[in-house]
Amino acid sequence: INLSSKCIRLKSRSDIHFDLLSLNVGAISDLQKFQYAIPIKPLEAALTALNRQDNLLNRDLIPFHVAGAGLAAVEVCFALRRRWPLRPLILHCAGRHLEVSMATALTAAEIELSDQQAPDHINTLLCTGSVAPGWLRASGISCDQQGRVLTTRTLQSIDHPWLFAAGDCGCIQKQPRPASGVYAVRAAVPLANNLKRVLDGKRPRPWTPQRRALQLLGAPNLIGSNRAWAVYAKTVVGPSRWLWTWKSHLDWRF
Repeated sequence: INLSSKCIRLKSRSDIHFDLLSLNVGAISDLQKFQYAIPIKPLEAALTALNRQDNLLNRDLIPFHVAGAGLAAVEVCFALRRRWPLRPLILHCAGRHLEVSMATALTAAEIELSDQQAPDHINTLLCTGSVAPGWLRASGISCDQQGRVLTTRTLQSIDHPWLFAAGDCGCIQKQPRPASGVYAVRAAVPLANNLKRVLDGKRPRPWTPQRRALQLLGAPNLIGSNRAWAVYAKTVVGPSRWLWTWKSHLDWRF
């Protein structure tokens, strides 16, 4: 983004000039020290790589590794077990503690838990946290340590009020929240309202995101049936078939 001339520079087409700009470009995986492993974000590239894995010769003899100890890594492991019922799967937790019922369920699904560093090759999927795309900081926008655009409570950049940012690429400076789809979805209405207010010559209104978000983690076909956990702060409930039904309802409605 050229901040002085208010234009977006693209590789394959001419520049786009603008008066107001709203950014919701998501995040990319934190590659850490990996070069060859598959990052889970951006998702389209990850799905393409997993589709290639489907066609590997002797696939079920080649172990597949997942790096990460968060809820995303756990849920991805369950999804991969459903995708590849016979393939050896290894979750590399890097010494981090997994909730007991989740660790038990992973073991029951024949997913090996390892404290070792995941190998850096094309049979490893990275669920190791996310950062914002590097070109945001390179544009000269004020960003936090993860490269997310720092905004006020009106979702406007702290130093460029004509630039809005929401979702995983933005962070309210005085009310930071973790990158999460819950906060991204909840930001949609206040973002739309403030864009309209600014276009109408009115003052944008501040928004306060919720402090904590309920997370639902699904495990398809867990020991013969679909189950899910509910995680709020440090409280974990499940696994439960009822929670799976609730999660499925929310996902399909979205």
